[in-house]
Amino acid sequence: AASDVYKRQGGKNPTRRPGDVMTDSESRQQIESTIRTTRLIWLALMAGVAAYAGVTWYLTSTNDMALGGAGIPRVLLWIALGYMIASIAAAPVVEQAVWKNATAGTHAEIARAWSTEKIVGLAIREGAGLLGITVALLMGSGTWAVLFGAAAVGSIFLAAPERADLTARIYMGQGEGSPTPRSD
Repeated sequence: AASDVYKRQGGKNPTRRPGDVMTDSESRQQIESTIRTTRLIWLALMAGVAAYAGVTWYLTSTNDMALGGAGIPRVLLWIALGYMIASIAAAPVVEQAVWKNATAGTHAEIARAWSTEKIVGLAIREGAGLLGITVALLMGSGTWAVLFGAAAVGSIFLAAPERADLTARIYMGQGEGSPTPRSD
């Protein structure tokens, strides 16, 4: 644990670099700001997908759309569904790859790497949903648009950026290949 490292180093902060003038309160403020920003992005991605699915459902249900699937092969819906399932399954793997490739030192830098990892995974989930909704729009199927939207929003919701996850990565070790705090 971080407290053991702290004690072994004679009370020195293990995340401090020589010449680093950031105080602990400044570091905490940066971490809190990173968490708030990441959560705001998380909410915005869910809202955008839900709004797009809702508009698509409305347009297809009111017959105001001229598209209605004319000349578009139905297999596109199944391809979009397969892509969505694969993307949702691949998002955690990509998140881990982003995390392992991050270089971080201070707690604030680890928080930024964590935020990047989360945003990349959320964007993959969002993109899969938007693709599915767009195919449903082209097909004129409001039902499929709602299903794609619900699946994307659900997967984004379940991948919520959690403070406990970040705290664990900072204070209890990040695992093999992960960025770790620098010691003085």
